[in-house]
Amino acid sequence: MEKNKKHAYLIMAHNNFNQLKKLLELLDYEKNDIYIHIDKKSKFDKSELVKDIKKSKVYFTERINVKWGSYNDETKSKY
Repeated sequence: MEKNKKHAYLIMAHNNFNQLKKLLELLDYEKNDIYIHIDKKSKFDKSELVKDIKKSKVYFTERINVKWGSYNDETKSKY
């Protein structure tokens, strides 16, 4: 039974993509699913971010404009 357990990581980011890439590399494991939301205002290269991830499944959520430090209605309805 233990062998079937999986983990899900939910990550919200808006910058420091080198740091995020390193985190993804550390989490890269076949039993890990990684869900990432990148702030809509941010510019990033999705393929560059995940190119070295070989074992985990990585999913990107719909990008929304986040007002960091607040909890707006749009964010509440998405998560």
